[in-house]
Amino acid sequence: MKECGIIIGGMTCSACSARIEKTLNSSDGVVKATVNLASSMSKIQYDESKITPSELKSIIDNLGYKAEFAGKDKNKTVIDFQKKEIKKLFVLTAISSILSFPLLLSMILMHLTENFSFIHNPYLHLALSAPVQFIIGFRFYKKSFITLKTFSPGMDFLVALGTTAAYFFSLYNLFFIQNHSHLYFESSAVLITLILFGKYLEAKAKVKTSSAIQKLMNLSPANARILREGKEIQISAADLIPGDAIVIRPGEIIPADGIVISGFSAVDESMITGESIPSDKSEGSRITAGTLNTSGSLIMRADKTGEDTIISRIIQTVENAALSKAPVQKLADKISGIFAWSVLSIAAVTFISWYFYSGNISEAVSNSVAVLVIACPCALGLATPTALIAGIGMGASNNILIKDAESLEMLSKISILMIDKTGTLTDGKLSVNDVITDDNEKDYVLRLTSIAEKFSEHPLAKAVREKYSDETHPSDFMSYAGKGISCIYENKELLCGNAKFMKDKGIHEDKINEMVLKASKSGKTFLLTAFDNKLIGAVTFDDKLRDSAITTVESLENMGIKTIMLTGDNFNSAEKTAKECGIETFYHSLLPEDKAQIIKKYESKNTRVLFAGDGINDAPALASASVGLTVAGGSDIAMEACAITLLKSDLNGIVNAVNLSSAVMKKIRQNLFWAFFYNCLGIPLAAFGFLSPLIAGSAMAFSSVSVVTNSLLLKKKKLF
Repeated sequence: MKECGIIIGGMTCSACSARIEKTLNSSDGVVKATVNLASSMSKIQYDESKITPSELKSIIDNLGYKAEFAGKDKNKTVIDFQKKEIKKLFVLTAISSILSFPLLLSMILMHLTENFSFIHNPYLHLALSAPVQFIIGFRFYKKSFITLKTFSPGMDFLVALGTTAAYFFSLYNLFFIQNHSHLYFESSAVLITLILFGKYLEAKAKVKTSSAIQKLMNLSPANARILREGKEIQISAADLIPGDAIVIRPGEIIPADGIVISGFSAVDESMITGESIPSDKSEGSRITAGTLNTSGSLIMRADKTGEDTIISRIIQTVENAALSKAPVQKLADKISGIFAWSVLSIAAVTFISWYFYSGNISEAVSNSVAVLVIACPCALGLATPTALIAGIGMGASNNILIKDAESLEMLSKISILMIDKTGTLTDGKLSVNDVITDDNEKDYVLRLTSIAEKFSEHPLAKAVREKYSDETHPSDFMSYAGKGISCIYENKELLCGNAKFMKDKGIHEDKINEMVLKASKSGKTFLLTAFDNKLIGAVTFDDKLRDSAITTVESLENMGIKTIMLTGDNFNSAEKTAKECGIETFYHSLLPEDKAQIIKKYESKNTRVLFAGDGINDAPALASASVGLTVAGGSDIAMEACAITLLKSDLNGIVNAVNLSSAVMKKIRQNLFWAFFYNCLGIPLAAFGFLSPLIAGSAMAFSSVSVVTNSLLLKKKKLF
């Protein structure tokens, strides 16, 4: 299965995006297609043996829209595409305004009972309105024709039908009835101008919703300098390959992930980690693409380039999230699907009712046109995606990486945070505190523990190796998630793990209980070590709470969210940490699958759980929760299993993520309310003759602009 991104120009309402999405999804070879009205972007998964990207593009083109493949820098391509559309709309709006202004002036002067025969000349009105109606307004006719073929009319059809009815009714009165008092040339021309102006403002606002993503894109430099055969040459950053020696000068952005091979400098990593203090880098230091070299010169070896870098993966995640749909959007999509037909029915009833009620066909036409124009579903289609894009972009700018819109929505519904202890509530920077043994040297126990943990990536293993480094390599290494490890050293079995693991391996139970009692008195985390079927000792560890752990638990409690700790540590260690954080409920001595089962138990009671963890062993729990969250420094597997990643090692990011989700959902509810309010109020007012077509057109344009502007107001809120 392959995936491609196609930018779509010319979408005017949710009916457009729904039509394209439906047509693509019904095409042979398309696995799944998603179209986002706010970003003008589509993501299409397809079977390359059945359909090609060119054929996908043709399907969209044949629906009357302008399709263009997205390049590697998708968001930049989208914004460039949108800027072209803005420029085009500006030109059309300007020309339409120049032609329509005399018509509007004529209407104003007529209401002021001023008589200027030239400006009131009906043939002048005809001459000025014709190019607006049929040249500038051709875009509405073109799409209306295509939508009629698929029986899925949208905004374009409503606008075309309304303005055409006003225009041709005016022609009829001018040439056949010769009644110059009921001409609506100015209505049709000014309506088209207002709608285009509204689309212009809307397009400008939509670009702003993607500005945070664009800032991420700017973290990738265009060029890089590399050393080839002792010479320094400049190439495109996109052409870098792993192994290249890259020269980084002061003030330059690092173009790849890799390791410093010479030089010394301080690197500002705030754009990736959120840490404001530059980090010193020298030979052997790891550096990341998108970070800023502030002082000295460096030569680095590229390990990951292009789309494999961390910053590229972050950008890709944000782009995918912006394209995804939240469950709340399904309501808007469903309503949009039947909206146009309902409006057409109301307009028809309005025309017939007014005609039979007053006998005045002009009044009947005017009121039915007002219904058609005010009922555009643009605002409904923009209500959800504009708020989501603004929110996801804000999150990315503040070190909160959100994988999809559904998770962002679900985060606002959680009532329980379940959180891992080691590396999540604590800073994960473990250090060996003591070695407890009965009849062995402490160094001997520590050395064997270090050998046993030689190939383990567990935080406890790393702490042991930092305390005691041994070059001996054991054989037959086996890791048991959440329990321990086994290996062979000097032809004897060497074990390291928790009490249950030792019992499972047949170690003398009374000896285990005795050692556990000694080690657990301190309330610290510990590992038991056994060699040649004998328990030889225990290593205890210090692990400090994160600075933000206590305030995070308190803040969530004030928000009505209960915190529960899940840990594989022993009871005493778990109880000590829980008390320090102010957590009342905790579960200890858990295996990875135990954490997942506890989460499922709570979820089965219709409780929405957010789980926060950082390690490989947390992956099952992250996947089982309604929302999974991992903190900075977490494993790649944990990041893959979770929906939200905190790029900064600050647990207050959990509070910020919940606040962001609540703010976005509030904006979506506001947007949907206003979208429905405009139509629920505007359609009856138009049908009962309280709105002229011009006022209806203005209200319709204002509704779309107000929804997008309301989404942009998210940036003004102090959420972080």
